[in-house]
Amino acid sequence: MPRQLEFNPAKNSDLQFERRVLRLTWFLLICILLLACRLFTLQIIKHHYYLDQEARNRSNLLILEPRRGIIYDRNGVVLAKDIAVYRLSIERDKVTNLKETLKQLSTLLSISPKEIQIFLKDIKNHPRFAPIPLIIRMNNEQIAKFMLNQYRFPGVSVQTGYLRNYPLGAAFSSVLGYVSRINPKELQQVDPQNYSASTNIGKVGIEKYFEPLLHGQVGAERIQMGATGEQNPLLNNTPATPGKNITLTIDSRLQQAAYEALQGARGSVVAIQPKTGQILALVSSPSYDPNLFASGIDYKTYQTLHDDPAEPLYNRAVRGTFAFGSTIKPFYALQGLESKTITPSFTIFDPGYFTLPGVSHIYHNWTWSVKHHGQGTVNVVSALEQSNDTFFFTLAIKMGIAKMAAILNDFGFGKKIGIEMPEESTGYIGTPEWKRTKKHQAWYPGDTLAAGIGQGYMTTTTLQLAQGISTIAMRGQRMQPTLLLQTESPNGEITPQPNQSLPAIQLAESSWDVVLDGLKRVIAVGTGSYHFGQPLLVKPIYSAAGKTGTAQVAGLNGKKYDKHVAYNLRDNSLLEVFAPADDPEIAVAAIVEHDETAGLVARKVVDYYLLNILKKYQQQPPSDQDIEQDTT
Repeated sequence: MPRQLEFNPAKNSDLQFERRVLRLTWFLLICILLLACRLFTLQIIKHHYYLDQEARNRSNLLILEPRRGIIYDRNGVVLAKDIAVYRLSIERDKVTNLKETLKQLSTLLSISPKEIQIFLKDIKNHPRFAPIPLIIRMNNEQIAKFMLNQYRFPGVSVQTGYLRNYPLGAAFSSVLGYVSRINPKELQQVDPQNYSASTNIGKVGIEKYFEPLLHGQVGAERIQMGATGEQNPLLNNTPATPGKNITLTIDSRLQQAAYEALQGARGSVVAIQPKTGQILALVSSPSYDPNLFASGIDYKTYQTLHDDPAEPLYNRAVRGTFAFGSTIKPFYALQGLESKTITPSFTIFDPGYFTLPGVSHIYHNWTWSVKHHGQGTVNVVSALEQSNDTFFFTLAIKMGIAKMAAILNDFGFGKKIGIEMPEESTGYIGTPEWKRTKKHQAWYPGDTLAAGIGQGYMTTTTLQLAQGISTIAMRGQRMQPTLLLQTESPNGEITPQPNQSLPAIQLAESSWDVVLDGLKRVIAVGTGSYHFGQPLLVKPIYSAAGKTGTAQVAGLNGKKYDKHVAYNLRDNSLLEVFAPADDPEIAVAAIVEHDETAGLVARKVVDYYLLNILKKYQQQPPSDQDIEQDTT
């Protein structure tokens, strides 16, 4: 009989329970093992990675832009300063799709294609982590729209920054220059870390020359990022150090007066204090508004300025080189007297022209085209007074080009003066050696004659001419021209710029006496009496001494010089003058291209300084006699 199996419900139930417990135990062990592995990976293997990620999510390092130093005139008037603005900046390393981000921002904030183009150019000059401004100066509407949509643009933020501002505009661009976007070449010449928060750099003028002083030092700020994107500053920050403030020798009132005196004509004016060398005004006309460059000039506006025939971007005061014309004659007169080539009593008879033996060409005195005769017997004083070419043709041949060039070199012509303007030109003093090197030609007696009246291979800058007449005013005592009066550090420490003397030009007092007598007569009764006095219908109420000049721009091949001559072929006019004659307070050089108004311009500048700034004289209305004389 088969054996029956015994069914034990209690025993089977215990076995099934044990199996389930075992399975659960294994499952828990596996989960714990997996969790342990994951923890090991996170805590040990990728510890530093997640630590960095946590730090980046919690805080961010913000590079702080330094405030650029303020530029003042000698009276404390602000000429250039930084103003605080809100910028829209982008950190490329936090933006997933830069192209799409720019597209959306452009639609939202009405950003022009030109701004996008400038931004794309700027990012090439800065590291990926640096915030690059897309909008330099946001308006209130743009700020409001962006803040409402900020969550859509990770890596894009509104930041405070600085924008360079020139309150007095175009009249001062010839001195100050401007700041504009930094380019790769310029970035290689500075500390890139110190410019990591800066987009602009000084391009020309004072802004460029004093860039190391004006820029300052960047700072850094560690900020904590909130859940909604707000930024909260943390401790242990390094503030940015502002640049040094600079005070110039320029008097803004005189600068403005000189600019207005030119009335937009192509020309330049430089005014110097003879006793200190401090430059009171340095003007080039026409000019431009430097604020256009600071805020980011567009291509069309720049091309308009660049292509303008009047060349407003060209600094005529320090870069422009011009033929001396007759302003060169006082320097030759000094050399002629000092070298005993002539004496105060030496005279010639001027028939209205000069001829060289064996040469058929006739060199006319300037009066020939007006009166068709000469000035008769003249000596050095009357030759200066009436700007007699025949006398100085004679002097040039007697003295020779070597002595002529020597005196000009002594006065600083043909070389940079060394003021705080990086774009300064030298001009040139022609000699046989110079012509052979530069032109590969021989020097002829005709070259010496042309040089004798400031034509040919003789050029100067307005700045050099102002220094030259300033040195004559001081009887050979020379001061280094300068635009810097003092600097001020961020902690308020002021460092004055000392006046620097240069080696004096040692000439006999009698030589100075004779030439100064001639220059006084130029203004009182000579060629300067019309240019410096007549246009204002009143004679100067102060004494002055100087020399007029007319420089030929192009030969007219015997044609009559009149108003029908094309503008760009007309002569340039020049005037070098100082006043008062016996105690000089100001020396001025004015050059006006293709126009005869340099004397009027210089007169207005000297008048304004002596009457309105120094107030040593009181303006008097013209007398009936003055009006009658000056209108005949």
